[in-house]
Amino acid sequence: MTTSGSSARPSLNDLVAMTEHARMTALRAMPSAGAALCDYGDAVERLAATDVKAAQTAAETLEAAAHTLADSRAVARIRRSRVLALCYGGSYAEALTLGQLARADALTAGEAIEAARALIAQMQPLLVTGRASDALAAGATATSELLELSEPTLAARVQINLGNIHKALGQPARALACLDAAAAVLAAQPELAAHIEIARGESLVLLDRFEESRAAFRRSLSYFASAAGGTGMMAAVLEGNLADLSAREGDFQDALERFARARTALGSAPSAHAARLLVEEGEVFEMLGVVDVAGDRFSKGVAEFNRLGMAYESLRASVGQGRVLESAGELASAAECFGRAAGVAETLGNATERSRALLQQASSLARAGSIGAARGTLERVDQSALVAPVDRVMAHLHSSIVAERAGSLETAMSEIDHAMDHAAVSTVAPMQAEVLTQKASLLRRIARPAEAARVARRAVDLVERMRGSLQAERTRAGLLGRRLGAFEELVCALVADGSPAGLQEAFAVAERAKSRTLLDRMRQAIDEPAASHVGPHSTELSSLRRKLDGLYARIVSDSTRDVRFGITDAVRDEISQIESRIGTLEGEQVTSSLRPFCSGSIADLHAVSDSLSPTTALVSYFRARGHWLAFVHAHNSTEVVELPCNDFSLAETLARVGFQIRRALARGGASPSKLVSDSLRSLDHLSALIWSPIAPLVAGASEVVVVPHGLLHTVPFHALRSNGRFVLEDHAVGYAPSAGVFSDLASRSAAGVGRGTTRVVGVPDAAAPCIDGEARAVARIVGDVNPLLGSDATVEQVKQLLMECDCAHLACHGFFLPEAPRASGLKLGNGWLTARDIAELPRTPSTVILSGCETASTAVRDGDELMGLAGAFLGAGTSQLVATLWPIHDSTAAEAMTAFHERRASGSSRMLSTAATLRETTLKLMGRTPHPAHWAPYIAIGA
Repeated sequence: MTTSGSSARPSLNDLVAMTEHARMTALRAMPSAGAALCDYGDAVERLAATDVKAAQTAAETLEAAAHTLADSRAVARIRRSRVLALCYGGSYAEALTLGQLARADALTAGEAIEAARALIAQMQPLLVTGRASDALAAGATATSELLELSEPTLAARVQINLGNIHKALGQPARALACLDAAAAVLAAQPELAAHIEIARGESLVLLDRFEESRAAFRRSLSYFASAAGGTGMMAAVLEGNLADLSAREGDFQDALERFARARTALGSAPSAHAARLLVEEGEVFEMLGVVDVAGDRFSKGVAEFNRLGMAYESLRASVGQGRVLESAGELASAAECFGRAAGVAETLGNATERSRALLQQASSLARAGSIGAARGTLERVDQSALVAPVDRVMAHLHSSIVAERAGSLETAMSEIDHAMDHAAVSTVAPMQAEVLTQKASLLRRIARPAEAARVARRAVDLVERMRGSLQAERTRAGLLGRRLGAFEELVCALVADGSPAGLQEAFAVAERAKSRTLLDRMRQAIDEPAASHVGPHSTELSSLRRKLDGLYARIVSDSTRDVRFGITDAVRDEISQIESRIGTLEGEQVTSSLRPFCSGSIADLHAVSDSLSPTTALVSYFRARGHWLAFVHAHNSTEVVELPCNDFSLAETLARVGFQIRRALARGGASPSKLVSDSLRSLDHLSALIWSPIAPLVAGASEVVVVPHGLLHTVPFHALRSNGRFVLEDHAVGYAPSAGVFSDLASRSAAGVGRGTTRVVGVPDAAAPCIDGEARAVARIVGDVNPLLGSDATVEQVKQLLMECDCAHLACHGFFLPEAPRASGLKLGNGWLTARDIAELPRTPSTVILSGCETASTAVRDGDELMGLAGAFLGAGTSQLVATLWPIHDSTAAEAMTAFHERRASGSSRMLSTAATLRETTLKLMGRTPHPAHWAPYIAIGA
C-alpha cells in the first residue's frame, strides 16, 4: 500500500501487528496520517469479504489510532469500515450504533460526502433489525445529498442498497428499477456490477423469471470465481441462490449438491451467512418431507438470528418451523407459529411476509377444523402486498383449502381455477403439484372423476419427476411421503370412474406410493452391493456408530436379562437419540460419492399377475384420502373393494387386538378359555373391517399374498376369521411390502435361487435356554455340522455366514425399537447385529428364518417404507423371510421351528412355497396352543 510522494507504507496486517507505540510512530511518519488511515479503511472493507474477525480487529485498532490522532474525518471513515465488518459478522445492532456515530463524526469534520456514506452504511442494519421504512428514508436522504455534491457514482451505489431493501420487502419490480438505475452508472465497475447481478437475480426469482435469474447468478458467479483474493462468502451466497432456484423448479438433487458446495465455500465465514444457508437448506428439506432435518435447520437458524438481532431473517426461519409442524400434522401448533410470524412481520413493516404467514395460518386452521378462525385470518390478508406470481398462486390455493373445508365447493373451485391460471405460467414444480392435487380433490368431490384423474395424473407426473432427480434414499422417501396426496387423489378418481382400465391403473398408481425406496434398493443390490459412502460427516457418523456399539455391548453383558423387558428407558432413549442424529447426518450425505440412481419401472397388474401361480390370489390394501381400499386379484380378474372402516375405527380395533395378544403373552404358555374367546372376538371385529368383505373373492385360492398398507402392517391376517374359520385354515398366507416388491422377489427366485447350503446360528441365555436345543435340532435336520452357537456366534462370524450361505436360521433374541427401527437387531454372542448392519452387507441368503422376538416388526415411514429387520434383509438380497410379529415363548419357538424345518426338508414339501410350509407347521401348533398369541406370531414375507 503506497500513496503518491510517500515512502512505502506497512501493509494493514503489519500495521495491526505492531505495538501501539510502533504503530503511532509509523503513522506520524507518513505525510498525511489521516489520509493513510482512510486508505487503511478501504483495506479493512476488502478484508471483511474474506476474514470478518480479522477485519473487525483491524478496524478497532485503526479507530483507536484515529482517536489518538484526534482526526474526526479518519475516525468517521474507520468507523464506517467497522460497520461493514460488523454487518458481515451479523452484529447489526452494534453496526447501527456505530454508523450513527460515524455520521456525527463526519458532520463535525465538515466531510459531507463521508457523512452521506455513513448514512448509506446504516441502511442494511436498519433493514435487518426491522426498521425498513427508516432504511428507505436513509437511502433517499443519502442519494439527495450525493447528487447535490455531484457524486453520481456514489448515488448509484445507494440504488443497489435500495434495490435490496425493496427486494427484501417483497417489492421486486421496485427493486429492479433501482438496480437498473445503478447498472446504468456502474457498468464499468465489474465488482459492483456483479453485486447488482446478484440482487437482480434474487428479484427476478420473486417474479418467477427463472431463466433470467439463473443467467444473472451465473454472470455474477463467474466474476467471483475468477476474482483474486478469495471470495468464498460471495460464492456461497450465489450457490445458495442457485440452490433455491433449482428447488423451486423441482430439481432437488441439484439444490442439495449446491448447498453442500455453498457450505464448503463458506468455510469459517461469519455465522449470519452460515445461518442463512441453514434456513435455505431447511426449506428444501421441508419440501422434500424430511421434516426432522428441516426442523433442525430452522431451529438452529432461529436461535442464531435471534442471538444476532436479525429480526427479518429470524422471521423467515420461524415460518419454516411452522411448515415443519404442519407437515408433521401438528396443525394447531403450526397455526400458532404462523400467527406469531405474522405479528413479527407486521412489526417489521413487511406486508408481504405478514400476508404470506396469514395465508399459511388460515390453511392450518382450516385443516384443523377451525373454519371460522380460518376465514377471519383470510380477511386480514393484504392482497395488494402479494405481487409475485408464486404469492398469488399460494393466496388462491390457501383460500381454496379454507373454502373446501367450510363446505363451499363452488368458491373453492373458483379459487383453485385462479391459482391454476397463475401456476400455468410458473415453473415452480412443488407449488404446481400442490395446486393440481387440490384441483383433483375438488373435481372428485363434485363427481367429475374423469377430469379429476386427468389433473391428478399431471400432479403425479410432477412428483415422479422431482423424485427421479434425487439420489439419497431418505430424500426420495421423504418427497414421496410429502406428496402422497397426488397419488391418493388419482387412485380415488380412477376407482370412482370404475372402468376396468381405470381399476388397473389405480392398482399401478397405488403401487407407486408403496415401498418404492425398498424396491429401488433391491434392484440396485442385484448389480452393485451396498457400500458405505464417504461424505462430509463420515467422522461423526463413525463416532456415533461406536457409541451405539458400546450401548449394545452393555445390553449383551447381562446374559440373565430378557432383552424384551430388561432394556432400561435411559438406554432406549440414548439409542433413539443417536439413531436420530445418524438419520439427520445421513440425510445430508448428498455429495457426489453417491452412485447414480435409476428407479426403473413399477410393476403393473399384468406383471404382478404373471408372478402369481394360478391358485394364488393377491390382496393389496391402500389408504386413500381416509378411505381404505382392497385390490383383489384372483382367478384372473381384479376387483376393488372399499372397506367399511376409517382410520379411527381401524386404529381402535387394532389396539384391542394388540391388547389381547399382550395379555395372553404375559400369562405364559397357558391361556384360559376366556382369554381365547376375548381374543377371537377382537380378531373377528377386525376381520369384519378388512377381511370378510373380500373373503368371497379369494375363495378357492390355495395361497393368498397380502400386501398391507399403513396401520395394517401389524395385522396377523392369517389369524383373522371368516365364517368361523381362520384364514390360515383355508389359505396359506404370505406377506409382501408391495406387489412390486413381491413381483421382483418372485423373479429373483425364478432366476435360480435354490435351496443350497443352510447354516444355523443359536445364541441361548438364561432367559431363553431352549434356543440351544432348537439350533442343534435344526442343524441336524438341514445338515449343518458346524452351527454357530453361543459365544462363537459373534457379529463378525454371523456377517460372514450371511454372505456365504443360501439359507440361514438365526435363533436368538430379537429387539425392536419403534422410535429407532434401524437400531433394531439380533442379540449375538458378543453384540448386536442391527438392521443397519444387515442393510450394509454386500449380499444376504435367499432364505432367512429369524426365530426371535418381534423380528417382523416394522416402523412405517413416509411412502409406506418399512423400517426394521425385514426391510433390511429384503433390500440386501433376501427373497424369503420367516419372522415374528410379536414376542415368542422359548419352548414354543423351538417346537415350531423344528417342525418347520422337518416339513421343509421332506420330499413332499420341496415344491411348496415358504408360506405353504409355514401354514402346515402352524396348523399343528394351533391344535395344541389355541390362543393366537402362541401359534400366530410367525409370518412368511417375500416370494
